[in-house]
Amino acid sequence: MKHLEENNETYVQHLRKAMYFSGCLLVGSCGSFVHAFLPCILKESTSKVIQHIRSIMVIQTNNNFVLRQREKEENETL
Repeated sequence: MKHLEENNETYVQHLRKAMYFSGCLLVGSCGSFVHAFLPCILKESTSKVIQHIRSIMVIQTNNNFVLRQREKEENETL
């Protein structure tokens, strides 16, 4: 599948990561729900969850970019 190739992942790797993100988002969503009724608690929980997910995605994007650059350089030297 093109999406998996673009992300340099197997189906199982992609499944695990997507399920992890889903769990993180569920926790963030529950935190936001509670915060809506009790604004004095969980003030930053959802923001922290979003930052955590974003950091993982940025790291993976950078790693994929480096891999593509290496492949490009190897192909040019052949």
